[in-house]
Amino acid sequence: MGASKLPGYLLGRVVKAAVVVLAIVVCNFFLIHAAPGDPASIIAGQSGAADAKFLEQLRAQFGLDQPLHVQLWLYLKGVLTLDLGFSHRQQMPVSTLLWDRLPATLLLTGAAFLFAVGLGVTMGALAARRVGTWGIPSSPCWRWPSTPRRCSG
Repeated sequence: MGASKLPGYLLGRVVKAAVVVLAIVVCNFFLIHAAPGDPASIIAGQSGAADAKFLEQLRAQFGLDQPLHVQLWLYLKGVLTLDLGFSHRQQMPVSTLLWDRLPATLLLTGAAFLFAVGLGVTMGALAARRVGTWGIPSSPCWRWPSTPRRCSG
């Protein structure tokens, strides 16, 4: 691919990625709405007050009294502006919850990554030393009894 075609190619890839992300967000919106039950009654049930006036207040607060296309627009606007909403269970914004838990998540992910890379490189080096012999199969996963048979040959 020539250097003159690269910007057009990259632009096409970015546009395709944006279309895929948009489709996923819209599918997520409709899957949430396809779930059984009324979100307002679920929230009201958690707080212990399920009278009709409170349910109407909740529907108005969350925009559930709006037509579906308006709800979709508000949802898309919230996603695009990274407004993740408010957690009523934790009584704080969702973005704050995510930022508070990010260090532990990164620590766990980093540790798992280092463990996987270390184990993978070690096992790969051991397998490479014994290539072509009967001592070790091409995949060393036969050593663990919980491994499915299709992995062990």
